Amino acid sequence: MYPHFYSLRRLGALLLLLSWLTFSQPMKAESPPRNWRIAVVSDMNESYGSKTYQAALKIAMDSIRSSDVNVVLSTGDMVAGQKPGLDYKGMWSAFHNHVTHPLSEVRLPLLPSPGNHDAATGSRFKQEREEYRTTWLKYPFDRFNNQRPTDEQIHPLPGVTQNFPFHYAVTMGPAVFIALDSTVPGRLINEQFAWLATVLERTQAYKVKIIFGHFPLYPFAFQRAHEAIASGSERTGFFSQLESLLEKHKVDLYLSGHHHVFYPGRRNGHTRYLSVPLLGTGARYLLSAEGEKTKRAPQGFLLIDLDAQGSIDVTAIESPSLTRIPFSSLPNSVSVPSRDSDDCRSCASFPAAFFIDPARRMLYRRW
Repeated sequence: MYPHFYSLRRLGALLLLLSWLTFSQPMKAESPPRNWRIAVVSDMNESYGSKTYQAALKIAMDSIRSSDVNVVLSTGDMVAGQKPGLDYKGMWSAFHNHVTHPLSEVRLPLLPSPGNHDAATGSRFKQEREEYRTTWLKYPFDRFNNQRPTDEQIHPLPGVTQNFPFHYAVTMGPAVFIALDSTVPGRLINEQFAWLATVLERTQAYKVKIIFGHFPLYPFAFQRAHEAIASGSERTGFFSQLESLLEKHKVDLYLSGHHHVFYPGRRNGHTRYLSVPLLGTGARYLLSAEGEKTKRAPQGFLLIDLDAQGSIDVTAIESPSLTRIPFSSLPNSVSVPSRDSDDCRSCASFPAAFFIDPARRMLYRRW
């Protein structure tokens, strides 16, 4: 009697069926945000010529192997050289057995930067530097690329000179990693400042910029107050030029070793300065304006987590306990004493130009 009524009923039924089919399908899960994890190790050696390593190092390596790490950085002093006549080949063989080979078993590359005990400069240590080059050329940074996802592959930064394993620049995902050959105070050898300026000009496309090398820009520890890249450069202004270069290009992290302390420091700009904890012997004390030595630095390593947007999270892990080192457990600042002492010689005449707070003789504030 009412043909249009039946047509409407059929249309309603069809719409109901389509609605049920649409909403009864399983929801497609969104992909989790992509993250990358970097481990950082430093100062793993023992006494001159040693081929043994601390238990803290083995436990750290085991932890790194099982912690979803994508790449490992070393800020130097992997072996105990810087003395003529040592068994360099034997020392490097021992290091690779303790570190490089265990990491390689899980396809983890280690990106090295030389320490003063790995590849010191000067004619006396020519053999040592050559051995450093020879041993690391056997472990190229891209050797696992064909076994890794595209966004975990490591490639040389295009368009710049590479001098692996001394100073070089590589990329992975959103990050660029720049290794420095920094084993002497007061300067960067081999025209590295000009090289670094060229490298940083080509990093605009990367969300995260990390520099790693052995010597810090400014000091962190007693007994090493004058062993930094800035040392002795107050007359030339090199310290200011280098820091300005880092700020101009928004370098996120400057990682260093040599001082055998852990400290997450910041100055007055964007770049943050991380003194990486040691995994070998010779722990030291953080500098303080009062000259007090509160607690010897723990052994440990760093985990750096980053994402595609450039967010960075740093965790310090003590070894062998594998407990987190709270940043709040560290002093609020690193400052230079106003008096000389046996382990802080010439501190009274420390260059005022290096301080971010001259009244407090401050070099770094804690993050």
